Amino acid sequence: ISEVLKQISPKQVLDIGTGDGEMLIELKTSSLSYCKFVGCDISKELIKIAKKLSIKYQFTETIQFIVADMENLPFRDGEFDSVICTAVVEHISNLKKATNELSRVTKNGRLSIFTVPNTLYQPLFNLLAKLHLRYNDRVFYKKITLDNLINYLKRSGLIPIFRLNFVLPIPKLFNFLEKIIQRVQLRSFHPFLNQLLVCKKISEK
Repeated sequence: ISEVLKQISPKQVLDIGTGDGEMLIELKTSSLSYCKFVGCDISKELIKIAKKLSIKYQFTETIQFIVADMENLPFRDGEFDSVICTAVVEHISNLKKATNELSRVTKNGRLSIFTVPNTLYQPLFNLLAKLHLRYNDRVFYKKITLDNLINYLKRSGLIPIFRLNFVLPIPKLFNFLEKIIQRVQLRSFHPFLNQLLVCKKISEK
């Protein structure tokens, strides 16, 4: 995500489903210190955590965290240079409305970044929760494929320009696995791989 954003040098970025805000803090402290971010999430509890984190790192002037629903975003048309939407689409009940809203707040000609989880994502997390090895978030979940998401995005004026297979964060010792996966990009949806998709907005919706 950082590499994609660095190539387009956005001034203002929206992160939908920002959670506890850690990703925006990491982006701000690394390669995108010049950028202003807005992080939104439907969870009031997670936004409280995110706000505390921004205070801790003294980013309250350049990172704003608010409670908001992706299906009803409280932003102006074309307000953002880029939009991040990772680990979110599988939790959306009305994907058509959500993608239309995301497209609406994105400037024409600018990029949005999405991820789609592998098919083992939710069953694995449910198992870990039952074993008390992970918290049970009890959020809505709908199985979605990359092709399914692309159909919604195209109808919203968001055209895919890049896709990438990736795995969840792993120890540096096993980084060679990530490199192999990136070299061998599978066109079909692989059950063990997550998908990253970059889209470009080409029309107003």
